[in-house]
Amino acid sequence: MGRTAPPNPVRTSPNSIYTSRGWRLMASQDDLRHGPTAPAFFDLSDVDLNPKALRRGVTADNTGALVAFEGLVRDHNEGKGVSALSYEAFAPLCLKEAAKIYREAMDLFPFHAAICRHRTGTLKIGDLAVYVAVSSAHRDEAFKACRYIIDEIKHRLPIWKKETYTDGSESWVNCSHVHQ
Repeated sequence: MGRTAPPNPVRTSPNSIYTSRGWRLMASQDDLRHGPTAPAFFDLSDVDLNPKALRRGVTADNTGALVAFEGLVRDHNEGKGVSALSYEAFAPLCLKEAAKIYREAMDLFPFHAAICRHRTGTLKIGDLAVYVAVSSAHRDEAFKACRYIIDEIKHRLPIWKKETYTDGSESWVNCSHVHQ
């Protein structure tokens, strides 16, 4: 059964849509620097991420390099055992800030396409929490763009992480974000 849009969905851009998998920012024509085969987008998802399917969205015949980052839920943080994570996000601001990050990355690095999907909800150890992939003609641009995108996503987007520890306690961590 598909999920319907919230009663009053907030559309931050004419290019943001609400899909069965959550809010999605689609590339604008201005962002399609290398033509219609190079969309850049950010998505929040409350379902498991499929790296193989996501990868297909950024590769084309002109791709010489693909760099991907997969952020996994680990079993420890700062000396404490972790049993689960829970992510919450403010989707409208995430979409707006992600659009800025992609424009910045495209200005800095000549890549073909990029994708970033971040999970929300409760995740268990080993689950994929965030996926970023960047394709380009050459590896240097792909590595630099991928690093830039994940670093900026982690630093600037209003995505909050609550850790549940093996002793039963919980704590919100890494909850400081700077929006530019």
